[in-house]
Amino acid sequence: LSASQTISATFSPTARGAISCPVEIDNKLTGTAVGSFTVTGTGIAPVAAITPASPLALGSTRVNGGALTSTVTITNATTDTGQDLMVTALGISGANAGDFSLVGPPTLPATVAPGGTLELTVQLDPTASGARAAQLDVTTNDPVTPTQSEALTGTGTNGVLSVAGVDLGTVLDGATQAGSITLTNTASSPVGPVTVSSASIAQTSGWFGFAAGNGCTAGAATCTFSPAIALAGTPAAVGVRCAPPAGATGTTTASVTF
Repeated sequence: LSASQTISATFSPTARGAISCPVEIDNKLTGTAVGSFTVTGTGIAPVAAITPASPLALGSTRVNGGALTSTVTITNATTDTGQDLMVTALGISGANAGDFSLVGPPTLPATVAPGGTLELTVQLDPTASGARAAQLDVTTNDPVTPTQSEALTGTGTNGVLSVAGVDLGTVLDGATQAGSITLTNTASSPVGPVTVSSASIAQTSGWFGFAAGNGCTAGAATCTFSPAIALAGTPAAVGVRCAPPAGATGTTTASVTF
């Protein structure tokens, strides 16, 4: 070389952290090294991290009968100052995407500062029974993993309330005859719980009422069960009674609504 030369180096990191690259200068004629230097730099970037670990299992709930929710957290896991994570798109895809949704999704783009978090509420409201699956797709400005997905799973269950009435037979006036109405969940598999919270008796005679217990007052025509009756595989009995007053005669009926 007859004069000083400038060597330009371009730094385009593909990972975060300190990176170095040794450069050796060789004599083209002799092939021997005449000098060396090291190029250094630090890659900085936002880092998107999604929790909990995939899949997010929302559990089991009745078909068209009640939604379940759970939380997904997006964290900007970078330690690099000034590297905000920008969440630019959120979507749900997959076989049963229509059964899952985001409740109150954020306005996009959403900015997450280093060390900060963005919480998403995911809801499952199954439209059919059995296993339900989809995925939450998250797009950010994380240069290494700009798109990440969280698998979503859950189960739709069936619940059908069947009621077997009771014939209290002949009851002497002034006496009381007790019996039970049987409640059964007769749904096909997979069976989910049916919750019965209250009941009422419609009648014209005033002879019928609920038996005491499970939140019911003896002789009352309405009852709020405490605790509520949860029907899965085992039937439940609701006590009722007939107490015609002195001098009462005839045949009468009543209907119970749950």
